[in-house]
Amino acid sequence: MTVKKCAERGFVLISALLLLILIAAVTGIFTETAQLQQARQMAQTAADAAAVAACFEMRKGNTSGMRAAAEADAARNGFSSERGASVVVHTPPMSGEFQANTGAVEVELSVEQPLILMKMFGPSTVRIAARAVATAGAAGQVTLGE
Repeated sequence: MTVKKCAERGFVLISALLLLILIAAVTGIFTETAQLQQARQMAQTAADAAAVAACFEMRKGNTSGMRAAAEADAARNGFSSERGASVVVHTPPMSGEFQANTGAVEVELSVEQPLILMKMFGPSTVRIAARAVATAGAAGQVTLGE
C-alpha cells in the first residue's frame, strides 16, 4: 500500500465525519424551528380562546372580570403566568380594523421560549407572541376578528 492511498483513506474518513456532524446540526436546527412554529400556533390558539372568554365577560357586563377570564383560558391552553406568559387585554383594541369598536376585545399573549441548539448562534430564548380580537354580535354570538 502506498502512502498516497493511506492519505486518501484518512481524508475520506475525516470528510465523512464532518459531513455527518453537519447533517446532524442542520437536522437539529430544522427540528427546533418546527418546535418554535408549533409553539407559535399554540400561542395563537390560546390568544383566540382568551379573547373569546374576555368578550363573553364583557357581554355579561363584567368588565372587571375580563382579564381574569382571559388569563384563565390562556392557562387552560398552557400559557399561565407560572410559565412566564403575559396576557394583556384591551377594549377597544389598540390597532386594526376594530380599533374604534367598543364591543371588541383584543388579547395580546407573549411568552419566552427557550432555545436549545440555536442559542449557539444568538440569544438563549425567543419571544413568542400572538394577538386575537373577538367581537360581540347582536344575537349574543362572539366572533374572532383579525
